[in-house]
Amino acid sequence: MAAESDTAAKAAASAQAAKSPAKRKRQDAAECGGDADAGEWKGASGGDDRVDNDAAVAKGAAAAASSSSSPAKKARTSPLPAIFRARSDYDAVLLDIEGTTTPIAFVHDVLFPYVRSNLLTYLEENADSEETKDDIAALVKQAAEDKAVAGEAASALLDIPDGEDVEPERRIFGVREYVLSLMDADRKVTALKALQGHMWRAAYESGKIAGQLYDDVERALRLWAKLQLPVFIYSSGSVAAQKLLFGYSTAGDMLAYFKGHFDTKVGSKLEAASYTNIADRMTFPPERILFVTDNIKEARAASEAKMSVATAVRPGNGPLTETERAEFPVCESLLQLVSPDS
Repeated sequence: MAAESDTAAKAAASAQAAKSPAKRKRQDAAECGGDADAGEWKGASGGDDRVDNDAAVAKGAAAAASSSSSPAKKARTSPLPAIFRARSDYDAVLLDIEGTTTPIAFVHDVLFPYVRSNLLTYLEENADSEETKDDIAALVKQAAEDKAVAGEAASALLDIPDGEDVEPERRIFGVREYVLSLMDADRKVTALKALQGHMWRAAYESGKIAGQLYDDVERALRLWAKLQLPVFIYSSGSVAAQKLLFGYSTAGDMLAYFKGHFDTKVGSKLEAASYTNIADRMTFPPERILFVTDNIKEARAASEAKMSVATAVRPGNGPLTETERAEFPVCESLLQLVSPDS
């Protein structure tokens, strides 16, 4: 019963922290020795009992998840085996988001539907802001590039009304239709990601949505911080969107645990050159970086760039074939990648 009371207390504390972003930032920055408001990462926290408790949990590789109503939690009846040992096997961590730290359902059932439902209203209400003007200009440019590539087969959606004599309503409607077509095609172009990130920022800040994390993520981040191992994010979502998800998460503000963020500006996640570029920016040899993703194509690209790789198998992720499972070590929890004895 004491454990249940402690769990309930932590849940209540997290819920309260979520209501006060500034308070969350101060608390989490203090815990890991970083300045969250300045975006500074300083490694391990000193003397945090929760970190020591998490080390005991991870020592057996991972604890069985306790029962919870959270869709990000998966109950187990036995510990998971350790796969990699920090320091011995790697010196830095590079994490994917969707399907790795965050349920795919959150992205597809919460974030994307929010954009679709609120797109026209957002564009109309913010049409005079410089940020939205820049977003629209970038989308008009992207549509023109798409049209040039498509040639005679170009869709009419690529003809976004533009020019000084075009009524703002027509341009906004054209941008809306083009954005929806990009989302329908699952295009990951920077112009689209920028607009989505700005819309999500407004939703996070207003409390309409909160970033969801798998239950092991916070504990793994605390352990990596204690070991002073830098953790980076690489996602197709914009850096701004990444920071919003972790800054306004259900676990509180996690930003102080990350040393850096990368998005598609550094290159496609399916190209080895992108991971080589990231390794250079991280200032670590690629073979000393551990990349974790649920996408086998991304895993192959990172491996080609000489990074160590673990593929994440999470509830709601697409299944891996037996051949794909054999390519790289498979993890069901990030705690399998952290060994406190390393």
